[in-house]
Amino acid sequence: MTGHEDVIPDAANDPARLAVLDGYGILDTQAERGFDDIVLLASRICATSVALVSLVAGDRQWFKARVGFDPCQTPLSQSVCAHALARPGLLVIPDLTTDPRTRDNTLVSGEPHLRFYAGARLETPEGVALGTLCVTDGKPRPEGLTPDQAEALEALARQVMAQMELRRSMAARDDALRSAREADTRYRQILDSAIDYAMVTMDLDGLVTGWSAGAEAILGWSEAEMCGKLARVFFTEDDVANGIPEREISIGVEASPLPELGSMR
Repeated sequence: MTGHEDVIPDAANDPARLAVLDGYGILDTQAERGFDDIVLLASRICATSVALVSLVAGDRQWFKARVGFDPCQTPLSQSVCAHALARPGLLVIPDLTTDPRTRDNTLVSGEPHLRFYAGARLETPEGVALGTLCVTDGKPRPEGLTPDQAEALEALARQVMAQMELRRSMAARDDALRSAREADTRYRQILDSAIDYAMVTMDLDGLVTGWSAGAEAILGWSEAEMCGKLARVFFTEDDVANGIPEREISIGVEASPLPELGSMR
């Protein structure tokens, strides 16, 4: 939350930082209990009326979670949190009306007449600051935070980042599962469309993993009968004696980047 645009730190508009923030895919998402619980604890521990998970974007600060503050975002020109990006550690401003960075902020000079601010940076494992877990109040606090409050606020900020990392990991997992399902669907469509050819896939141990409708029609066995069986059963005795099954598997390993091997007969 702060003053005029000309005093907004360069870090707020750093393209590399903004790209990292975008990579978390969290801006403009729905409220989540894990983040809501954190701001509630921060407000109670620090004895303030307001607590926010504030993410500083290119033209605004957006609140993933908030207590005691109605707007879900404010313009960057009202962001005190942007100043916390400039250096590590807590940013504590005992009286916002006396600090040159914040005294002209409309949230300070007008409603809701904010006076006290403390913000713990939300840092990625690489040290990139994305915003803050901050607490603020309508009364100045010359003494700032107690050591216990400051330690707790920083610990809760780390928990915010842990929640963000978890969200990102789960999203990546879901994307991978979706891609795998789509690939499996395409694979089944290819197998099922090949009725004039016997299309068979097998793993590195030579066990059948896929059996097309064409394979069932030409070779006589159903997919249910063949999946998990050694592929050598549908080679002739001469083929087996001459090492043909092993040779085809070896060729498939060298030719295919996929984890499964293909064979047509």
